[in-house]
Amino acid sequence: MSQRLSNWDDLRVFLAVAETGSLSAAARQLQMSQPTVGRRLRALEQDAGVRLFDRVSNRMELTEAGREVQRVASPMRGTADAVERRLGGLLAGERDPVRITATGSVAFFLTQFLPELMARTGGIPIALSSTKEPLNLARREADVAIRMRRLPVDGDLVSRKLATLRFSIYGPTQAPAHPSIIGLPKTERRPSQSGFLDDWAAGRPVALRLSDVFLRYQAVRSGHGVSLLPCWLGDGDSGLVRLMPPPKELTEDVYCLYHGDNRAFAPVVKVCQALGEVFRSHASLLAGEGSEARRRKRRESRPRVTRKGK
Repeated sequence: MSQRLSNWDDLRVFLAVAETGSLSAAARQLQMSQPTVGRRLRALEQDAGVRLFDRVSNRMELTEAGREVQRVASPMRGTADAVERRLGGLLAGERDPVRITATGSVAFFLTQFLPELMARTGGIPIALSSTKEPLNLARREADVAIRMRRLPVDGDLVSRKLATLRFSIYGPTQAPAHPSIIGLPKTERRPSQSGFLDDWAAGRPVALRLSDVFLRYQAVRSGHGVSLLPCWLGDGDSGLVRLMPPPKELTEDVYCLYHGDNRAFAPVVKVCQALGEVFRSHASLLAGEGSEARRRKRRESRPRVTRKGK
């Protein structure tokens, strides 16, 4: 094997392909084009003088030599990522945005209270990314992550609970007696939500399945049916009515995370503190414990939703 493995970027590509098992997935992780990933991988194999992968059933499988390179290179990636995080904290200016990644529903919530968040951060610029894919804090894909339910157990991460989030089924105040069911995809990351709504429908057909919470909200708001929504969203709209108490099994805790290397980076810490303040100030709304008077008023105009067999 050649000793000229001097390009760390090629090794980073190699590790991404080894981890994901495909050029396309590695390209998405690295934010490169697939041809660039393939070109860097071929360059590394040329430098090494040995084949590192075999293509087996459309999947990239490590050869024996590839497994040895992965064993040696993996700790190097951790060190390189740590150096980048340190340099990022040292070189970042006060006006560089703090990058926040969150699920669609949480990002939607934050957009409703952006003026409050910006006031609490003291004007620190923020870049908010809505994605279902968890970005890697150790690799500086984001500075702050807002996640629900399961937290990563590995890595030097600082976490703090922001709030408790509850869901319920909502419909328009003037819904027909037999409204359509707007479900969630069966492949949804949180199958408990999709399954709960299907069970609640009690055998009635699901007219439409939407993964995006904003699309479900707009569909319900437009009178197209009933669906599962976060309580903060449904209770906050006078045109919607809650059809049942928030089920305990759909309760989710929301957490803020950042890498331990950012403990001394004031903007990241300040943004996390501000996020905590915003979530705490709206804790009752997020938990489905908003104005009882408003809910009583809604019950007076509650549509009669007839479930099959009832």
